[in-house]
Amino acid sequence: MAKIVEVKEIPLNSLEVGKGQLRPREVGKDIDELADSIRKICQFEPIVVYESSKPGKYEILIGQRLFLACKEIGEETILAAIIDEPMDDITALDIIKSR
Repeated sequence: MAKIVEVKEIPLNSLEVGKGQLRPREVGKDIDELADSIRKICQFEPIVVYESSKPGKYEILIGQRLFLACKEIGEETILAAIIDEPMDDITALDIIKSR
């Protein structure tokens, strides 16, 4: 089973949206509200990523909307939990909830 190996700030330009995103439709809906919330309060929960097959890149497993909102407000980095291997979305959600 995959494990979170590190939680750290990752540059937005090193992230790619994963193929298994939980929100394949309407991903941009209400991004303005989310971006405004991040701007006012901050990002509390990390997105979940794993190392891509491309050197220096990470694939987003959970957190595409947070990623888009951070891009919208001009952030350069995002808080991310890095897992040690690719996994399905449900397993990743269980890991986040257990933290």
